[in-house]
Amino acid sequence: MSGSPKYSQADLDRQRRQQIEAERRRKAEEEARQRREAEERERKRRLEALRQRCLGEAKGVADKVGQARGCMYPDDASQLGSRCSRATAGIQRAKSEKEVRDSSECLPQITADTNKAVARKRRDDEEKKRLAELDRQSFALSELKRSLDEISPADCAKFDPLGRKAAEQALAKVDVFLSKGDPQAVRAPLSSAQDSLEKHVSTVVQARAEWLRRKGEAESAVNELNSLMEGLKADEVVLRWRSASVQAMAKMLQEADQAVLAEEFDAPSAILKQANAEVDKIVAEANEAQLKADERDYIVTSMGNALRDLGFEVGPPQAEHPDHPASAIVFRALNTNKEGVAVSVPFEGEVMYDVGGYPLQTAQRVDGKGKAKICDKAQGMLEEIHTALAQRYGVNMGELSWEDKDPDRNVRAAEELPAGGDAAARGGLI
Repeated sequence: MSGSPKYSQADLDRQRRQQIEAERRRKAEEEARQRREAEERERKRRLEALRQRCLGEAKGVADKVGQARGCMYPDDASQLGSRCSRATAGIQRAKSEKEVRDSSECLPQITADTNKAVARKRRDDEEKKRLAELDRQSFALSELKRSLDEISPADCAKFDPLGRKAAEQALAKVDVFLSKGDPQAVRAPLSSAQDSLEKHVSTVVQARAEWLRRKGEAESAVNELNSLMEGLKADEVVLRWRSASVQAMAKMLQEADQAVLAEEFDAPSAILKQANAEVDKIVAEANEAQLKADERDYIVTSMGNALRDLGFEVGPPQAEHPDHPASAIVFRALNTNKEGVAVSVPFEGEVMYDVGGYPLQTAQRVDGKGKAKICDKAQGMLEEIHTALAQRYGVNMGELSWEDKDPDRNVRAAEELPAGGDAAARGGLI
């Protein structure tokens, strides 16, 4: 044998591999359960936060209805109060963020209807006091202006700026005709102004409701991304093997947050769809890598036991690269004759041996093509380890090979395997 590293392919028999795979499945199920629990806790927390916010909004609307009760007809007050109660009850019993939003989306309309009910009774009360049509028209105009002022300028500018301008122009036109003192001439522009205002109010209310709906869906997507992140961070196997992918998911979450702030409400759902696919891939890849590591560790343990059975004192296994989970595991063993072997078991690939303490011999190759270095005793020892690994631990090792090996020569005597010069780099010479 030459001084080069020796190597051999490690392969688990079916029974051992099935045992390892069954253990990985069991652990994967526990890890999946932990992820689901983390995700569910985050969903519940987000749901309760949304519920409390919407309950606060519902209370504000209900308080407004209660304060305006004396300014409305009894039927209107009763109806609006019932609508507030139904909305509050719906929010309280909602089981999901969508149900909370669905139950609370009527609140802006209740507020608008409260304003209308108050305005209606106020207008009717005034109309009873006014005998002259000009007085009624003047009051109607003032109510239209009041209704326009009750709409948030920010909402007008955001959802219907042109409608706001058209309503203001229509109201100004009514003012001009009222100043002429001709009630007949006021009727048409007053009706037109009322239509313009109602159209504007309806547009703003509907547009704002749609905006809130889309914003809520986007926020739910962000919340779900948060839940996915919490699930991944709760999975130690994922963090061990796919930490970079988890960091990439965090960037996706930041992008979704920024999209909500920029009112790009379709983006978070698209990001969530991509993230769901990535999570499945990340978990699958992490479990696949962990399975390989479990197989590597089993081979290390089994080889150490086989060496002890042969009378070797086995040193503690160590990661060749401690900062990387896919590192090869190295250890060394020494017998009472000061004969030893350094072993490197990789994450995947061939097991490497480096023997020490054996005198080296040179023999004629069987095929007559020169001479080859031999160490039959060490070779026999390694092959005996391979036999023990297969029989006792289910680890099937491939044929022992090394550089310049004579393929036609059989082990004849218990002589020596040549020591390699680079063993210290993979676990240290004995």
